[in-house]
Amino acid sequence: TCGGGNKTSTRKCIEPQHGGKACEGDASKTDSCGEQACPEKVVIITPKADHINCIREKSKSDCTIKWKIESVNGNKIGIKQVDICKLINGKTSSCQRSKFKKGAFERTFGKTRKSSESGEYVAEITFGGVKTISDPITVNITAIPETKKEGETKIEGETKKESETKKEDK
Repeated sequence: TCGGGNKTSTRKCIEPQHGGKACEGDASKTDSCGEQACPEKVVIITPKADHINCIREKSKSDCTIKWKIESVNGNKIGIKQVDICKLINGKTSSCQRSKFKKGAFERTFGKTRKSSESGEYVAEITFGGVKTISDPITVNITAIPETKKEGETKIEGETKKESETKKEDK
């Protein structure tokens, strides 16, 4: 059972007087009260991975986190019941409605993803009146390693050919 508590009654017995009888039984009695049936587990949530690594800024690579979510009784779970949220200090934040593709609920990070999107994400489901939160998936979004072609100079995010740099210096 869930919730509830206990109530205790106590009594003090004294010596019988004027032909009375002695106390019988225990001096205290404890009963449970306010109990409720615990909510049943209504969904099973399985992360497709425990972490993913993504490259930030205009990457063509896929950066998607996915969960398989099934109801215990076989009822259909809709996308309006599933949010994908970032965990910050143990609390859900920045929740977005999930998408459903190929049997999994998912969130895809856009092509212009930022390092600030790194962190732990969970699937949050409200189904059958019960809110369930999945185990987290850690997302690491890192910078693209800078590469320099021969004859080019990297200046504040711009690439210039060395021949152009020499012309500007003259």
